[in-house]
Amino acid sequence: DVGASGSTGTQERRGWHRLNGRLAGRDTLVVVAIDRIGRRWPDTIRSICELRDLGVKIRSLAETGVGIIGMDSPIYKINEQENAVTISGNGFGFREVSRYLDRDRYQLPELAKPQTSDGDTVYLVARTLVRGQGKTEGYHEREIPLRSRMTSMLRNQNGRITLAAEAKERVEYVREVSSILRHAVKTYLQNGVSTGQIRNEHQKIINDCGRCMQQTVEADFWERLQDGIESDDQNLERAEWVHWSLVPQASALLESVQKTGLCRAQDRFRAIAESSDLFGRRIRASKKLPELYRDERSSQ
Repeated sequence: DVGASGSTGTQERRGWHRLNGRLAGRDTLVVVAIDRIGRRWPDTIRSICELRDLGVKIRSLAETGVGIIGMDSPIYKINEQENAVTISGNGFGFREVSRYLDRDRYQLPELAKPQTSDGDTVYLVARTLVRGQGKTEGYHEREIPLRSRMTSMLRNQNGRITLAAEAKERVEYVREVSSILRHAVKTYLQNGVSTGQIRNEHQKIINDCGRCMQQTVEADFWERLQDGIESDDQNLERAEWVHWSLVPQASALLESVQKTGLCRAQDRFRAIAESSDLFGRRIRASKKLPELYRDERSSQ
């Protein structure tokens, strides 16, 4: 569209119509930036959704995921002057989706709702554009396969409230285990000392461990949450998820750091012992984590 004004709607552009006539399912449309599709939010998101419904994938070369600014996000905080939310470069992670389920805090768009695919599977779909420096940087979409119980919960107000509370609680467990992991890694890197100022190069390692933990949890967060929803004993399933999944994952990350030999050679044995002991003690003493073995202890 040579010479087309930025105020011209996407559907009014001749070039767009010619392109649209050539696209078919399984094609991939590559654009320099999403704002090449449209400059106005309603036109852009409508055009993107039409292409996605046709089975056309979209790739933006300018996508950097630096966060949403301005008022163009489809998800807004309620009672905070309708400020648009921010989203990380990783898109809709488990923490973001869990947070947006809270209907008392967020107003969701029509795009964030259960949708049926060509088969029988129902998905929770979240879509948005990511903007940075005043320019559209990319398009994010997250599809979460839903089982029948979670689908029915999302389709009524009380069910969504219950689901949001369950997701929030699990996110807090992840945050607590990650915090304990970071403290243990810090103790190891500081040669077995759990306090004191951390060095910049060590802070990067600690942050990397935190990111690895989040990525590991991301892989099955929604599957395990749905296991809990469908369980006859949700409290037990939740506790088992924490102590048999989250904690071992964090412990494995700590062990991987301990094998690097990043502390002083003469202090390595002490560093491993102190960091492992701190990790175990804090996990057992944490009042923010569910107790898995309470009944077993009382019966002995």
